[in-house]
Amino acid sequence: MANFPDDKNQLAPSPHRRWWRLLLLGGAGLGILGLLGAVTAAWWVREKLAPLVESEVSQTLKRPVKIGPLERFSPASLRFGRSSVPATATDPDYAATEAVEVRFSILPLLFARTLKLDITLVKPSAYIEQDSQGRWINLPTAEPKPAGLFKTEISAVRVENVSAVLVPTPAAGQKDSAPISVNLSRGSAVFRDRNRHVLYELDGQFTKNDNFKVSADSLPPIGQTNLQLQGQNLPLADLSRLLKISGISLQTGVANGNLTVKVRDERLSEIAGTASFQGVQAQINPLKQIVQNSSGQLRFQGTNIFVDRLTANYGQIPLLVAGTVAAGTNFNLEQAKFDLVTNLLPVSAANIVSTIEQELGQKVTLPVPVAGELKVDAKLTGTVAQPVLAGTIASTKIATVDRLQLNNISTNFKLERGRTAQTPTPNSQAAISPFSALALSLSDILVVPAAGGKIGGKGQIDIALGSDNSRSGLVFDLQADNLPADAIAQLYSLPIPAAVKIGNVSAKAQVFGPLNNIQTIAQWQAPAGTFPATANFAPESMRRICKILW
Repeated sequence: MANFPDDKNQLAPSPHRRWWRLLLLGGAGLGILGLLGAVTAAWWVREKLAPLVESEVSQTLKRPVKIGPLERFSPASLRFGRSSVPATATDPDYAATEAVEVRFSILPLLFARTLKLDITLVKPSAYIEQDSQGRWINLPTAEPKPAGLFKTEISAVRVENVSAVLVPTPAAGQKDSAPISVNLSRGSAVFRDRNRHVLYELDGQFTKNDNFKVSADSLPPIGQTNLQLQGQNLPLADLSRLLKISGISLQTGVANGNLTVKVRDERLSEIAGTASFQGVQAQINPLKQIVQNSSGQLRFQGTNIFVDRLTANYGQIPLLVAGTVAAGTNFNLEQAKFDLVTNLLPVSAANIVSTIEQELGQKVTLPVPVAGELKVDAKLTGTVAQPVLAGTIASTKIATVDRLQLNNISTNFKLERGRTAQTPTPNSQAAISPFSALALSLSDILVVPAAGGKIGGKGQIDIALGSDNSRSGLVFDLQADNLPADAIAQLYSLPIPAAVKIGNVSAKAQVFGPLNNIQTIAQWQAPAGTFPATANFAPESMRRICKILW
């Protein structure tokens, strides 16, 4: 039998063919497994993951959440259609978004059985009301969940192109509060340790002309937050309503600032940085008139505020302020202590009277015409509840009282808040009780007439605040020495014969009464005149003096 050695080789399969078969079979198996995996993943995403995202967000916010239909998905992301957080019977806040994009990583799910969701809200809109405790968003701490096949966590929430409406709590005595519009170009909140640690970032603006940036590191369970605030041309009217500055309502003006803020136990603890403002109009209780044209720069260091320069107009009175405000523990401005140098720039007597009339809401009737210009150098000390403004008042030009020219007018003064004004009567003091008036005390009054002699004394003006302005009044005790009566008489063209000389006159007078009906009583003596005389009278004018002497 013939032996053909190549027959075995022909019957045995080639090694190359064997590997190709294995590869084809393996590839087909992997393809089938991949297809099954893709189908399974698609089913799991649609049927399990999408509802899971809705449930997780609802549990995190402790609010019902409506997630829109699934628009697309990949192994690492999902996109849902229009979604919303509706208002509830107990919470009027609501939000809606054009789309919700969810990113996640498979590896933590495979190896740690944890699904971490990074959620982005696309073009959301929101309506948020501040609650009675001053909170805008009350984010609850996530509660521990029962162990399951895997756990889910929201690691971050991001926003793009947000249009938000904020409604602050109404001011005292008001039922409603006007809304404030805010636009956020971007923002994020990164959650750690079951929402016990949150990192925030916000970029936005109130109007087209301003912008702000906020970065925060917050521990909500213990009320601790560190904030970095930056802003340019921010509208103070909106900021004051959001921040609730006690007793002060900012109506116009813009601010710039770069501040680091610390909050401890949900209370403002420290501030560092600088802030400037300009064009400010402010209503300060209990004053009736608006503080206008205010501008200045503030430096913050811990609990101290350094006022580098602040200018303002109160009525028609221009002011300049610099110094320090010590806010104290927890930055309590209501207990802040002042150490401020305050200057009233030269202002006419007419503007002073006009400002007082506007504050009182009534006419101030002076017994004689007064013209002149005054300046004030003072220091503001005390607290917000009990401020004390003390200093000196001096004339800057020759003043005129009726027809009498005065070379110099000066006095020390103290202006205090917290007295109830009553119409003073002669030789009596105004009754004092707290929190309803301004009391202006004058001491070391010195008036030097151009004709000679001098007038000194002391006095008090009580200006009632609020609706009880009719109780405002004044009382002054004055002493005149060596007034040249003959020279003064010539100013008034009094018909005194040339042979009669009055000589120098000394007098004691008391000026008193409500501000719309000021009266005077006096005791005078002219011992060196042709007819030495002493008299008590209530003069209407210098002509009355002449009638008594003549």
